Amino acid sequence: MAKLDPKLATVRIAVKAKSGEKLEKIKATTAVVRQGWIRRKGLKFKKGTDFFFWQMPPGRHPLFLSAIDFYEKALFVDFVKGVNPLVIIILEPSHSASFRSFQKLSKQVRAIFDRSAQRTGGGSGEELYEALGSGRKAAALNILAKMQDTQFSVNSGATVIGAVDHIYKFQRDRIYVVVNRNLQAEIEKSLPEGRSRFRPASGVLHKNFPSGSYKTVEKDKLGNLQLSFNRRRKKQIKVDADIDIYTDYFRHFFGEVFWNNLADVKTNPFQVYGVLVQDGTLPEYELRP
Repeated sequence: MAKLDPKLATVRIAVKAKSGEKLEKIKATTAVVRQGWIRRKGLKFKKGTDFFFWQMPPGRHPLFLSAIDFYEKALFVDFVKGVNPLVIIILEPSHSASFRSFQKLSKQVRAIFDRSAQRTGGGSGEELYEALGSGRKAAALNILAKMQDTQFSVNSGATVIGAVDHIYKFQRDRIYVVVNRNLQAEIEKSLPEGRSRFRPASGVLHKNFPSGSYKTVEKDKLGNLQLSFNRRRKKQIKVDADIDIYTDYFRHFFGEVFWNNLADVKTNPFQVYGVLVQDGTLPEYELRP
């Protein structure tokens, strides 16, 4: 904790999600009025926590708090010197995601979660599934749904999800999976025959996966699956799997990657959900704005 200034009044701020899940990228700002202008001043707090101290001159001041996928909340806080009250802020989700119970997921998806739990520290697939926040859970279900709908090649019958052994890392814009060694071979085999559902793609944005990258060919130019491979370990082939909103490189970079890096955020999984649904792929949850 940073050293507190004895000349200022202090409050303790605890930020919680109404749904009870862990918040990501919590941001706190205060409005400062100077010479007729109002500006937002950021507040520092320890990364990865939902609790911090806030200091201001004595008086009533506005506070704005937000987190990824949650509405910003504004309120006035009274600062009294010598008193350190606890202020609890409850944030409302910006989307209402209704997730199925684990037992109602498709058999393939349940099996992947079960193997993922076994391979990455024990427990059950259901425990792993329930422990994910809404953003990471939505991203995983988005990508697995796209894998279920994506064949290696035209009329092959086999889909990508069948090659997935387990997920070893979840993020709100991608999953990292271990696959059997046939997946990349099947993709490569179908490329020269002109019947592949994939095309070679740049892996420059996937630095730890240098063994080849492929994107699905989409007629609508939206919502393509990208698979980037790492074959450095012979016994375990790892894949970075994500869904790009735009298939065109320049639109993807400037319309998605550039702005995500500028704002220090990841692709919104609920935006990806909308793209997939428009294209006929239905992730195993429901979303209402």
